[in-house]
Amino acid sequence: MAAAALVKTRKMGAFFKKTTLSMAIAIFSMFFGAGNVVFPLVLGVQTGEFFSSAFVGLLITGIGGPLLGLIGGTLYRGECLAFFGRAGKIGGLILLVVTLGLLGPFAVLPRCVTVAHAAILPLFPSFSLGSFSFLLCFISLLLCFKRTFLLPVLGYFLSPILIGSLLLISAESLFSSPSLAAESAMSHWKAFTGGISTGYATMDLIASIYFSAGIWTMIQLHSADKSPQAIFSTTLRAGILGCFFLALIYWGLTHAASVHAQDLIDVPPAQMMTHLANITLGPKLGLVANLAIVLACLTTIISLVMTIAEILSKYLSYTTLIIVQLVLTALMSLVGFDGIMQAIYYPIMIAYPVVIALTVVNIWSKMRRNVPLYSS
Repeated sequence: MAAAALVKTRKMGAFFKKTTLSMAIAIFSMFFGAGNVVFPLVLGVQTGEFFSSAFVGLLITGIGGPLLGLIGGTLYRGECLAFFGRAGKIGGLILLVVTLGLLGPFAVLPRCVTVAHAAILPLFPSFSLGSFSFLLCFISLLLCFKRTFLLPVLGYFLSPILIGSLLLISAESLFSSPSLAAESAMSHWKAFTGGISTGYATMDLIASIYFSAGIWTMIQLHSADKSPQAIFSTTLRAGILGCFFLALIYWGLTHAASVHAQDLIDVPPAQMMTHLANITLGPKLGLVANLAIVLACLTTIISLVMTIAEILSKYLSYTTLIIVQLVLTALMSLVGFDGIMQAIYYPIMIAYPVVIALTVVNIWSKMRRNVPLYSS
């Protein structure tokens, strides 16, 4: 018994070792961007007393999806071209172009900018979207060129502030507002399916496939054991832990929004977090939420821009790709949050099921042929 307990303790120690924990927080930061701030709040407002059913649906697609994509992407050591190539030369190219466009400067990146702008408006009401967009993209540009320091910045500074801020808001709603909002017209089933749809809207499964390239590189840079086996093992442990953090925050935000649904029902989605923070923490502490939103958006922008640049660096220079992405992002953000969401609705509905199917096929193909998960 003592020996078994010792083995178990060592395994737990390996799971929570410094590199794994840092990578888990970094993975959480990569996934937790603009949509991840907005969508759980919208879901909580819409479902009210049935938020638990909605959260279960969100857990399936919003947590299971990115973890599945992270594993699938790691099967190919982050080589996304090979991953999508399983769909055929033409099919893979189409999927690659569409998904990179969705995650890049034509959808997710400018969405991050618009949400960050909404968060900063209470502090600087006269700060125009255009000026803010170019400022945020310029800051992102500087941080992208410090990519060797990205893990320490995400893991030890930005992410703890972000997680702490959101946990504070969630805890305040949980302990000071024990009763849920007024009865919802939704059923448990409708709330559940709404949660599933919300998980699709985050596009984290698609993002995780591309993030696997950057994650693989970062672990190589910061791990003593650089073997494929060790990298895959660290990625898997960090992915599970990072998704657990993500689920915890999702639950807290969905619950908080359901509690205060009546106060948020007429608030534009991009501004919900700011209003929720003012309600739960007061005007002064509400500034914490603004900081959390801006940090979430900034870390997502940096992660996506670097990831896409790495993938396409075989065709254009890394520096050029970063600059072009951020310039296009600043320009596209001028469309506004609602305009961006309308533009990406149909591409998501078409591309997402295809990517899910491809991910499952890729994983099954490796397992069926008894190919090690970390092989190329």
